[in-house]
Amino acid sequence: MKTKGQGTTGVVLIIVFVIILLVALVIYGSYKATGESPQRAFRGGTEGVRLSILDVPAQINQGQAFDIVVLAENKGEHRIPARSISAVMSNYQSFNILDGMKTNDIALDPGDATEIVYENARFTAPVLSEDIPQSFSIGICYPYETMTKVNEVCLAPSKTDTLCKSAGEKESENWGAPIMLSSFKQLASVYNTGQEYIDLNVKLEFKQTGSGNIYSPDAKCNALAPSDANKIKIKSIILGVDSFDEQEIKLMCGSNIIQLSNRDGKTQGSLRCTLRQRGIRTDLMTPLTIITEYIHEQQLSESIRVMPVM
Repeated sequence: MKTKGQGTTGVVLIIVFVIILLVALVIYGSYKATGESPQRAFRGGTEGVRLSILDVPAQINQGQAFDIVVLAENKGEHRIPARSISAVMSNYQSFNILDGMKTNDIALDPGDATEIVYENARFTAPVLSEDIPQSFSIGICYPYETMTKVNEVCLAPSKTDTLCKSAGEKESENWGAPIMLSSFKQLASVYNTGQEYIDLNVKLEFKQTGSGNIYSPDAKCNALAPSDANKIKIKSIILGVDSFDEQEIKLMCGSNIIQLSNRDGKTQGSLRCTLRQRGIRTDLMTPLTIITEYIHEQQLSESIRVMPVM
């Protein structure tokens, strides 16, 4: 025989189970529609890693020990693996440092920070005058990525704009990063009735928004060359439930490399692509995701007054 309390408990358990089931269905629907795990809303921003030199003394005595500390803060939205940041200090020998190359020992998730430390630096070179500051610079280089989402790409085999506009500018949002998609234009589409696919013609425009220099992701931080400068690569495209890799992107866009150039005071570049979406019978709107990759390089510098020891 069930008591009144036991009956109430059973009803509560059923309600909890139904809520859990509905949440699971929503999550599954999001995964099925986009082909990737659901993500939080993008924070946005124009930075990848924010760099700063911490608390360098304005004046030291010749031979006095001090630490040079670089704070690296991941202000963007791409995860940086451990040992992927390359820090190289110039004229490190003058500061009695044995190795001018350092890296990050831990991974940096968005919002994380770490310190890259040159310990026990000592200026041991001859000091001709205390009125001439001694300077050093640190070059920081790391790979980074930008994810961009276009929420409503229009696929309209009916060739009408009843459901959505099949041509024109579409709104997009970017991860916080120094490279962003600045414009996504949907051009005329070609619908193949017999095979039920649409060739979606689009124009992608990217620009650099943060400071520093951009290089091809295929370059090496210890051997950056002018031929690698101002190049970004489209790593992947997801249109609806279809995912396109680098080789497919090369075929659809002619190349997966975008060469950036300075135009009207902005570093930017564009690419035209024809994306094929199969199994389209009726008009629909679908999301599109683009991931671009590149190397970001920045320079830090600092000066110190060194007092000679008599």
